[in-house]
Amino acid sequence: MKLYRLIPDQFCNIRMVRFHPEEALYQLGYLGVTDHGSYFGYIDPLDRDYNPLYDEGGAGMFFYTNPWDAVHCSNSINGSKAIVRVHEYDFSDDIINKSIQGQGAGYNGIRFNEVKIPHSVIKNLDGYIETLTPQLIDEIYETNKKIYLSSQEAYRNSGIEETEKVIKTILLDEKKIELFHQKCLRNFLFAVKGSYVTGKTFNINRVYDLGKGGWQDIDYLDLVDNSNDVLTYDNIPQELVELYDRLSNDNNNYKKLLEKIR
Repeated sequence: MKLYRLIPDQFCNIRMVRFHPEEALYQLGYLGVTDHGSYFGYIDPLDRDYNPLYDEGGAGMFFYTNPWDAVHCSNSINGSKAIVRVHEYDFSDDIINKSIQGQGAGYNGIRFNEVKIPHSVIKNLDGYIETLTPQLIDEIYETNKKIYLSSQEAYRNSGIEETEKVIKTILLDEKKIELFHQKCLRNFLFAVKGSYVTGKTFNINRVYDLGKGGWQDIDYLDLVDNSNDVLTYDNIPQELVELYDRLSNDNNNYKKLLEKIR
């Protein structure tokens, strides 16, 4: 079953940066369990009371069942919305059957299907590691530098000059890179090397233009074209089509998307 992780850029909140190795581990072929929950919103106690997704089976890794759901919910990240990444995974039915399924917290009045794979299940998968080898630590270091460089360019293109300058300063100082690398490693919990990682990722980029009122809408046609064949005009959920139809009078990007779908 294809599942999708929503991963905020590590610099999305430069006043509360929480470096983590999940992105780097994914690029290296690992499902990485890391600590960066502060990027996500607070779950209302009423959601926890009625929905087994959150507490049943203990702590776990959360995924969307549809990539469009991840795109829509990317607007709920705590911090800058300029760069949010989506990672695709593929899990066997056996793993899914051991997981918890349900509807996550509401986003603009809609609840989306999510799957939580409990940590207890992940720890029993082939390829599980609980410590990083010196070689893997070095690979994470080099991969993160490439991710930071990519983020710097993306923030520049998105009009977030303050963040772009912060990353540029870091990349020019090996001592700072090493400091953040150590912080990154402290947020590693465990990982699994395996075929669960499809290698398909895409960025959700938003532009901040103060002259036009701040955050601009996503260019959905461009997003589909650059989604590594993950997003299509056929796999968008009907509930999002209906939502975008209701909002299309005030959003030209929704109109263009609906024209493609229909």
